[in-house]
Amino acid sequence: VFEVSKKTIVADLVEMEKKSSAIANKSLIKIKIDKGNVEFIISEKTSILEIRQYFFEQSIAFKLLVVLYQEHFIKLKTFSLTYYYSPSVVYKKVNELKVKLKEYGLTIKSEHGSIYLDGEEEKKRYFYSEIFYYVYGDRNSLLDTEKKIAENYLKKSKIKSNLIQESKQVRICIFIAVSLQRMKDFPLVKSRLPYFRDSMAIENKFYSFLEDSYP
Repeated sequence: VFEVSKKTIVADLVEMEKKSSAIANKSLIKIKIDKGNVEFIISEKTSILEIRQYFFEQSIAFKLLVVLYQEHFIKLKTFSLTYYYSPSVVYKKVNELKVKLKEYGLTIKSEHGSIYLDGEEEKKRYFYSEIFYYVYGDRNSLLDTEKKIAENYLKKSKIKSNLIQESKQVRICIFIAVSLQRMKDFPLVKSRLPYFRDSMAIENKFYSFLEDSYP
């Protein structure tokens, strides 16, 4: 199913067991491998969400995406040296990401030994809001400051209680946080005023804001 060898899977399982105590608070995982079968013994205090978050954050793909989110360009040689990956492994992961990014109307382009994320700004915001929602959910992340602002927007407006289901509030909040952060970090990024001016502006233009930027 995952197109990897049994040896690779076993190695990953052993690594997961070794790191389980460091992954989440008071977590404990025991893994038994017997005749090709795997049994997980997980303590009641273990958070599966925190474990998933840990392994996402440790993956090459996620590290590449975060750096692409924070910087205009990534020098692949510098990235390889910083995170102790061989250049060939990084190139392979970049090519895998290109396939996935097509689903979002985005791609990774190369230029003079560097890569950058290419595509419309609105699609970038949507893609990253989905990634951060899936990895972090409502837990702490690099969006904490902007999330507080976004939560305040929704709290002050009538939208939160009347128009958005509770299960989608976190998703919308992360999207607003991503948009705010990109406008702050990249001044040339379109600001789309008056949508982000204040809570009243978001309330008055809410559906236009979503239709325009959030499918």
